[in-house]
Amino acid sequence: MNINNKRIVIFLPSEEFFKLFFALGTALEYMGFKVTFFAFHLRENILLKKNSVRAYPRNVFSLDNHIVDRELLTKEEVQRIFSTAIVFGPDQRELIGVYQERLLKVASYVNTYILTEKPVLFIMWGGADFLLEASSVIAKRNHIKVLFLENGYFNDTLQVDSVGVNIRSSIFKLSFTEFLSLKKPSIDYCINTLPYSQTKDIIKLSLRDRFYCFFMRVFIRRYYDFFPELKSGNYFSARKRRILNSMLKEDKITLPEKFIFIPLQVHDDTQILFNSPNFKDIEHFIVFCYQKIRDKFGNDYKIVIKEHPEDIFRQSYAHLKEKYKDIIWLRKYNLELLLDKSSMVFVINSSVGLQALARHKVVVIFGNCFYAYKEIAFKVDRIEDADKVLDRAKNGLTTEQIHLIDKFVEVIKEEVFIAGGWRRFHQRTIKDLVERIIGNLSDKTS
Repeated sequence: MNINNKRIVIFLPSEEFFKLFFALGTALEYMGFKVTFFAFHLRENILLKKNSVRAYPRNVFSLDNHIVDRELLTKEEVQRIFSTAIVFGPDQRELIGVYQERLLKVASYVNTYILTEKPVLFIMWGGADFLLEASSVIAKRNHIKVLFLENGYFNDTLQVDSVGVNIRSSIFKLSFTEFLSLKKPSIDYCINTLPYSQTKDIIKLSLRDRFYCFFMRVFIRRYYDFFPELKSGNYFSARKRRILNSMLKEDKITLPEKFIFIPLQVHDDTQILFNSPNFKDIEHFIVFCYQKIRDKFGNDYKIVIKEHPEDIFRQSYAHLKEKYKDIIWLRKYNLELLLDKSSMVFVINSSVGLQALARHKVVVIFGNCFYAYKEIAFKVDRIEDADKVLDRAKNGLTTEQIHLIDKFVEVIKEEVFIAGGWRRFHQRTIKDLVERIIGNLSDKTS
């Protein structure tokens, strides 16, 4: 394809992703693209400008005094965006109007940019954000391709998809046979060398920058009128949790010989809110699994539950720990060891389930995820079907299932995921990302 001066827009959702996106933007510029960054929050916008990249909007508060087009999105589109990207709690109902105003302002800004600058591609992280969702809707309406980046399901991997992530991805609805035939988008030439921007190349926010952002968020009364999506995140609470997590000591236990491992997910994660038809409440999931395990297996298996690191100081399971004293509860313990030693793994739709499959473990899945194929796992579509599924699961994996798991994992590692994560990546990660991006732009069907 002819790359020369085609414009790509990268959306920076938060400061922590900047290292990866800065390296990716540098490489794409080297290939001949013009790369622009969008950051609609103050902290990230300042960071972009300090590093001399093309950053928009120029003013995150006024959105460059842009005129809001209130007819840009229909009521149905607004409702659909909110239903797929945000859940309003009982104490947030009064914010709906503020969120809608924010949505229309950003969508209008993005639409005008598209009409004037004519980009060929938007790159976003995740997409489970109402501003990104709105930008995606506007882009697709204008026949602009969108690529979604997200963590892969193995440690230090990334996934890239032209439709979405998790169950919204292009691979979710594939049959098992179609999945095994997957090939990553190809390009018709070889990329031999690319510049590699490392951490030392980045100008970080100064103490003054950080204080300014902190002051604006804490002391400026109208701050959350401009950024209502940040209101749910309490700076002091988040900081306290990070400190407490860092001080948490490793659990000292001897794992039982036979146990069923249940890795908990973040209780309010989008994977639970949107992709778990059977359980919207983690506690309900724990109680159900406990009762089914005891009903079907008696005391043959111990039960080991590991809390998710993000929830340890946000969500308490104290009353369940008191009620189910025969459960081994863990907070900080080596996940790899738990997977290696476990007999079965029960998940809603956690990435840990795929890691367990790769170790040839029996995985029982209670939610929706792309690896929930009956050929390799034990999916509970309805909780009423759990008994039948567990009857099959207790027989273990067949030789054929193990063979299919190995083929499945090979396709994921070679054709779907990219080696490297947003925290730890290397030059090959950037090269693979650039090739995947160019391949998707060249693909007329994506």
